[in-house]
Amino acid sequence: MAAAKPIIGEQRMTRFKWLVYSLLFCNLIYYLSGSTIREAVDYSGWVLLLIAFEWQERGLVAGDRSSSLGLGQQRLVLGLQLAGYTLATFACGAYFQAGDWLDFANALLWLLVCAVLVFDLYWPGHYGSRGWRLRNASKILLYAGLIGIAISFGLTADWMDFYDAILWLLCFFVIELKLFTLEAPIPQQSDISG
Repeated sequence: MAAAKPIIGEQRMTRFKWLVYSLLFCNLIYYLSGSTIREAVDYSGWVLLLIAFEWQERGLVAGDRSSSLGLGQQRLVLGLQLAGYTLATFACGAYFQAGDWLDFANALLWLLVCAVLVFDLYWPGHYGSRGWRLRNASKILLYAGLIGIAISFGLTADWMDFYDAILWLLCFFVIELKLFTLEAPIPQQSDISG
């Protein structure tokens, strides 16, 4: 069976993705110029992780999820991931130490989303299997938590954090849509022989 068809056209998705990434880049400049060190470290870590996921996803081949990235590119992606996770984890710990519980919960949920995405990229499992369903159910719960945090930013009139949270959700929505189009039901042994 072939990979799923894109939900929206490839050109439209590309334009949407680069619009969201451009807005996120503007936020990066804002956070680097007018925020605390902790927020700047946090934001920088997530931008590095987003770049790594985007780059990694571009190299994926539908169906078997093998990568078309060369060894040098794979090492660069790994370096971006290590730097991004280091910064994001450091910021998460700093939010915890400062008692900034909403930002701590936000950072922790994003780290968990990234962990599940890594499984999706490297060990997708059989389409529709128990593990596949469990991973997708966990992502739904994690994204629901992140949407709740975004709403709480809006309810507390923290408009910049609300806007930023929505942008990050849109960025990862783009990544999830790409993974969705790569997923193809892989026939299991019983399907082939029976």
